Amino acid sequence: MNIRPSQETDLNQIYMMGFDVWSDNATVEEYLNSCRASIKYTQGRWMILEKDGALLSSLIIYDLNREWAGVGSIATPKELRRQGFAAELISGVIKQLQSSAELSTIFLFSDINPAYYNRFGFDALEAKYQSNSDAVLMGLSFTETPAWVAEDFIPPTYF
Repeated sequence: MNIRPSQETDLNQIYMMGFDVWSDNATVEEYLNSCRASIKYTQGRWMILEKDGALLSSLIIYDLNREWAGVGSIATPKELRRQGFAAELISGVIKQLQSSAELSTIFLFSDINPAYYNRFGFDALEAKYQSNSDAVLMGLSFTETPAWVAEDFIPPTYF
């Protein structure tokens, strides 16, 4: 299996990985058009897990600032879920991001049970930093003192 940046030709397949969860009753064409028009999706870098040319899972990475990254839109095709593909992608991306000399923190907003992300080292931030009722803000720190314990910490907005 291989983790790589997406190519333009991968995008429709990446978008469709989350169709059953994120389409809000849109048709396939309406959903794809909304993904293609999404400013949010153009501001990040899509990463995929593939094997023999088949896309198994995807996520998007946002460069929030010099020291922080955000990870979101983690998805696996419905028929391939519960086989560990998203976990393999998340672990691999964490390793890649951790190798960046300046990066100290990865954030994500969990719209599933946050316990899933605990196994990768993510912790839910305190209630005072939770601004989205549909998702839990979580952080993974590569430093001894996480960014979110600083007095002047301002959490990232939903990305």
